[in-house]
Amino acid sequence: MGGPGRPGWRIRRRLRHNGAGNTDFLIRSYDSSTGALLWEDQVDRAGGNDFANDVAVRGNDLLVAGRVTSGSGNHDYLVRAYDLASGNLVWEDQLDVFGTNDFANGVAVAGGRAFVVGIALNPVGNFALPNFVILVRAYDVSTGTLLWNDQFDLAGGDDQGFAIAAEGSAVAITGFGQSVNGDFDFLVRTYDAITGTLLWQDQFDQASGDDAGISLAMGSGLVLASGVAGADSTCDFFANTGDCDFAVRAYDATTGTLLWEERLDLAGDFDISFDIATRGGRAFAVGMGTNAAGNGDLLVRAYDARTGMLHWQDQIDTVGGNDFVSAVALNNNHVFVSGHQASDASCGLFFGGNCDFAVRAYDARNGALAWVDQRPTVGGNDLAFAIAASGVRVFSVGRVTNANGDFDFFVRAYDGR
Repeated sequence: MGGPGRPGWRIRRRLRHNGAGNTDFLIRSYDSSTGALLWEDQVDRAGGNDFANDVAVRGNDLLVAGRVTSGSGNHDYLVRAYDLASGNLVWEDQLDVFGTNDFANGVAVAGGRAFVVGIALNPVGNFALPNFVILVRAYDVSTGTLLWNDQFDLAGGDDQGFAIAAEGSAVAITGFGQSVNGDFDFLVRTYDAITGTLLWQDQFDQASGDDAGISLAMGSGLVLASGVAGADSTCDFFANTGDCDFAVRAYDATTGTLLWEERLDLAGDFDISFDIATRGGRAFAVGMGTNAAGNGDLLVRAYDARTGMLHWQDQIDTVGGNDFVSAVALNNNHVFVSGHQASDASCGLFFGGNCDFAVRAYDARNGALAWVDQRPTVGGNDLAFAIAASGVRVFSVGRVTNANGDFDFFVRAYDGR
């Protein structure tokens, strides 16, 4: 998710299948008190599959990043800016770099500027895998004027930027870059927010397996990135297999000095952090760890943000299926996480089996469980993708299975006290 939401509003983005059977870029705005739909925008370009990937809100500015189908049938990077109150489109940037596939993956807003990270497929590369290059673009949030951009290719292989964050005069991105050895390296880059000058970069390779930054947070002079680090060469990030570690790395935002890191390996199998957030001197990383029985456990870990000292952890194996957390949000003294918990042992990681849409709330200070919402439907694979908190309310969005066996767009609002 992007920047903090405006109290009284909640924005949800994903996709919707239209009457022609393809997926549309979709954004919906609700009154946070009643759930009444205030406005929506559904974008279908060229009859192809279109997606909204991330959203950021600051004041009355709403930015959405994703992809749409071009007239040539490939995917274009898309950023759309709306007036939050009315839903009116203010500006958009649809970008096709090489005439192939381009995606906008993450967006952040700070200091009157919007920052977007994405990827573009370069048909020329050094490896058998596609040669995606990383795109970072900065806009005037009011007009859409492009202020600076960076197009980054580590070694002519598959590089991807997943998340972006901005604080003060700095912007940070995380993802991975394919090294000259052909494996993926955990990548963090920070820029001067005004000029786009690269301030520092960290390229981390643990053991010649796949390493990747997936989520990013900034605060109190820190850059915090979480994702996966290969314990050995078997780690395969895309296949979700091999000996991969739940990874967190903390940097000094100014110098790029690594302050601490954690590589958590539960039982020598696939472990991963999907999201990280920071507030009040603490950092909270969430994801999944594979236990000794071979199924995934839900993981929530709370650290001292500057030293990495572990304050508390929650590890949940519901009924022997796969449990995991996809997202985390912070509000006052609470930590809220969303994902899915297994209804039975058939529950798979992302697709397949009987999984329940789940939200959990903790006391941020000691990890005491405040409440749980685990919502079964009709035996399908239900999942909460994202979560946000504003004031005393908490909002989670995802999918649930209906009686026909297909997925429905699903939003729930909670009293977060």
